[in-house]
Formats: sequence, C-alpha cells, structure tokens
Amino acid sequence: MNCKQCNTPLGPEKRADAIFCDHNCQQGYFKRKKRIQDKIKKIEQEIEDNYEWIREEQVKLKTIQKPVDLSSQKLKIRKRKTELKKWDKLLKDKVGAFKIQLIKYLDQNMEKFGDDYGYIKFGTPDQQKTVLDKHHKHFSGRLKKARTELKGLEQELRRQAKHNSDLKTTKEEILIRIEKAEKEQIELKEQLSELKEIDVENLPPKFNPKKIAQPIKKQKSLARGLSGDQIRKMKFNTLRLGGELGQFIGELQQEKCAIALTGDSGAGKSTFSYQLAKAFLDQDKSVGYFSLESGITENTQKMIDKFEINSPKFEVYPEGTLEDVRILAMKHDCVIVDSYSKISSKAEDFEALRQDFPNTFFIIIFQKTTDGKIRGGSSILFNSTASIDIKVTSQEHRIAFMKKSRYGSENFVYSITNNEVLKSDTIPIKWSEIEEKWTSPMHD
Repeated sequence: MNCKQCNTPLGPEKRADAIFCDHNCQQGYFKRKKRIQDKIKKIEQEIEDNYEWIREEQVKLKTIQKPVDLSSQKLKIRKRKTELKKWDKLLKDKVGAFKIQLIKYLDQNMEKFGDDYGYIKFGTPDQQKTVLDKHHKHFSGRLKKARTELKGLEQELRRQAKHNSDLKTTKEEILIRIEKAEKEQIELKEQLSELKEIDVENLPPKFNPKKIAQPIKKQKSLARGLSGDQIRKMKFNTLRLGGELGQFIGELQQEKCAIALTGDSGAGKSTFSYQLAKAFLDQDKSVGYFSLESGITENTQKMIDKFEINSPKFEVYPEGTLEDVRILAMKHDCVIVDSYSKISSKAEDFEALRQDFPNTFFIIIFQKTTDGKIRGGSSILFNSTASIDIKVTSQEHRIAFMKKSRYGSENFVYSITNNEVLKSDTIPIKWSEIEEKWTSPMHD
C-alpha cells in the first residue's frame, strides 16, 4: 500500500487502514482536492451568471423598436419632386407658353380666379400682363416653398434611415454579445465536464523525491534489475520532429522527456515554443499550452496564424496551477508551460512531473533573474533531458543554442528567425562565437 499523496510505500508501522504516510501528505492531498472542488464551484457560478446575462440581453433584443417603413416618406418625396419639376418648367417657359398653361390653370380654378380668367382671355394687353406677372410671382413663391418642404422631407428620410441603421447596429451588437456568451458557455461547460470527470478521491500521486530517497524501515528492496541481454532486446518509444527543427532537437525518447527553454525577456522563447507546438501537432500529437505569462491575447492569435496552428488537438490554457498541469498531463501527449515560475518555484516539482508522467513530453519555459540565473535553481537544468538557451542578437536574429541534450544534438545551433540549423555538430561553441558568426539573419 502506497501513500495517496506522494506514492511512498507505507511501512509496517502504519495502521492497516492508513492511506497517507504523514499529516503533511494528508493536508496536501486535501488541498489539491479542495482546489478542484473550488474551481468546479467557480465555473458553475460563472455559467449561472452567464445564463442570467444572456437572458437580460435577450430581453433587450425584444424591446428594440421595429424599423420605420421608409416607403411612404419616399413616395412623398417623389410626388414633391414631380410637382417641382412641373412648376419649374412652367416658370421657365416663354411668355406665350406660360400664358397658355395659365389659361388652363385659371379655367380649372374659375371660382377662385374668375376675374383673372376674364382679363387674361379678353382683357387689354396691360391687363393680361398684370395677370401674368401676378401668377408668375404666385407660382415662384409656391416653387420656393415646395423646395423648402422637399428639403424637410429629405432630412426626415435621412433621420428615419439613420434611426433604422442604429436599430440594426444595436441589434447586431446584442446578437454578437449573445453569440460570444453562448460560446463561452460551451467552453465553460466543457471545462466543468472535464473537472467533474476527475475522481477527487483518487488523484494521481505527487512524486516527492525527498521521501523516496529515504530508506524505508523494515522493507525489502522493490528494485528489479535487468540483464544486458534484456536491455538489448528492449524497444523504446522515440519521436523525431519534422524539418530543420527536428534535426536541431534530435530523436526524442518519450520516457521522462522534459525540455527546458531559457533566455532573457523578449529573446523569443514563446515564439520558439509555438514552433515546437506546431512540430508536435504535425506528428499527430496533442498539445496543451499553458500561456500563464500573458494569457490569451492578440499576440496569441498572431502566433497561431503565423504557424498555422488549426488542429483540434491544440488547446491553450490562459490560467492554471501546478495541479492543473499534472491533471492535463494525463490528457495531452505534450504539455508546454510558459512559464514555470507561475506554477512553482521548487526544482522537485519539475522532477515530479517527469517521474509521475513518464509518457508525456514536457516543454517548460524558465525565466532568468537579473543576474542571469534560472528561477527555480540550476538543478532544474540538470534534471531536464534537453536544455535550450535562446538569445536575440543586436541585429534582431533570434537564435536557439542546444546547451545540453540526451538526443545527440548538444552544441547544435538553430535560427528561430529563419527556421534553419546553423550548426549541426557537437563540437563545443560559446555564445560569443555564435553571436559573432550569425549576428544578422541575412548571414552567409
């Protein structure tokens, strides 16, 4: 029987029903369990809040007014323009033509203009001129008034059209917000479903190298040796990534593989990690990417577009704890963490990932302190199976240097900028030589 928390074998001095080796392990296990349970409650509350918000938006959608029918307003404008055209033509006609049209008009309006009709028809030239001038002035006034009215009708049409456009925009914005919230609901429900599938009573043990190293009293050795012949016949799971990047990384052995990426801020560690993610996806491996430094931003979109990462086997987690990394290490073939300082400051936690999940490829980004040391301690680099240091030259050439490798590519040099291997032999080289030789991306 082993401890549920650290997997240390329980000694014979323990009670028959004991499941933890000590109080610290018991507390540690319950803390892990509580974190998962708290996360479930948090997501359930977010789902409930989202439902309420969606209902409020749907109510807003129903209260939006119907758009104004513009057809009647457009008809009024067409009629008024027709009248204006007729009156404008009438006033621009020669005197004789105007007189003929005026006689027709007066004839149709005899009750109102009876005397004028007599003068224009039978009066003296002076009387006819007076009547013509009078009605020319009258129609000029009507034309001016009609133009003012047309301008008002057109302004009202524009106002109604803008009102309709604003209604449409408001409706579209609400629909977009609802659609976005519904997508978030789906993602939250998927997260909730995954969390609820975790058996919190049987969490994976958290390897503790300090405890394993301690001798167990009154216990026989559990170690089993293998002969040389047995070892020769063993088959190991290996993986070679494609292209120049694959040549730089070497032939990976899946057993307890952990690659450490180091470098100064802005050197290109995140960019390189997305290159690696794409390379693993191209080998049909699932990748879980913990973007803990920056979360999910516009730069995340740019990286995904740049490396054409569109596989359903790729998932980005904008937040997470060491426990989340451990849980999702059982789901993904490859786990990338940017960066380690966000989940732990202990070197033993890094080693525990390798030991507890030997079939998962780990790619961990480590930040450097101001004096150039690794956060978490230099022992992390000794425990890693490959250590890659990344720098950017004075001429913006981003370079990866394989400082340590168990895969036959130690001292290899790779251009992140150009996606090409610059040096493919194991002869030792210093960073100063690398920067001098390949200062510019446009090297010979």
